[in-house]
Amino acid sequence: MLSVQCHDTLILFGDGVSVEKLTQVSDCFSDAELRPSTQSVLALIVIANVDDQRLARAFERPSKGCFEVVEQTEIPKDIFVKSFSTDDFSFSFSSKTVYRLPVAHCITNALFTHFDLKPSLRDNVEMALHEALVNAVVHGNLELGHIRKDSLDSLQSFDEEAEVRLSDPEFSLRKIDVSIECLKTTIEIKVVDQGEGFSIDHDAWHDLPWRGINLISTLTSSVRAGESGEPLTMIFDR
Repeated sequence: MLSVQCHDTLILFGDGVSVEKLTQVSDCFSDAELRPSTQSVLALIVIANVDDQRLARAFERPSKGCFEVVEQTEIPKDIFVKSFSTDDFSFSFSSKTVYRLPVAHCITNALFTHFDLKPSLRDNVEMALHEALVNAVVHGNLELGHIRKDSLDSLQSFDEEAEVRLSDPEFSLRKIDVSIECLKTTIEIKVVDQGEGFSIDHDAWHDLPWRGINLISTLTSSVRAGESGEPLTMIFDR
């Protein structure tokens, strides 16, 4: 695992990432004003070519967040700094990684390891986050819309179409970002994809069970969704 101290209070750890790519990430923070922390040094995990073992290793080390990068693509200058500077945790993974690996479980473990939260809240947080990530991949980044899954044939058709799009970098490399802020009485988790988005205020969301919004609303204290580029926000009482 590579490491680079790119800021007075930040060290980058790279797993499966070239020195060139880690340096490119480091440049994003060169002039950043990071939020003060109780820790003297913050850590950010940067990973590429993600598999089960690499994902597990990324969450073994105490850190402020984990970001997946792709060697062949450029990194926008503010992609990390924007959420990393203000939130307690920030994560960014590709559609393919979220679809195939237990990202929701790993994030939930990190959250409950670092903060003093009620154990009874854990299942609700993990299930709601899992649903939100599935929605972000399937209906957002993969643009699959509503495919009926009420029979074996329709399930097979859904899986086949999902695999076709996951094999296309145009869809599979789209990002899903998760940011978490632990406030005095609540936890706020935001999930944003690169799809067109939808709004609970505008859509008849009770008629959209495939989006998982009905389930998420029963697991959270409140939930709201925005238009394209705006996050799905889930709020839990601590």
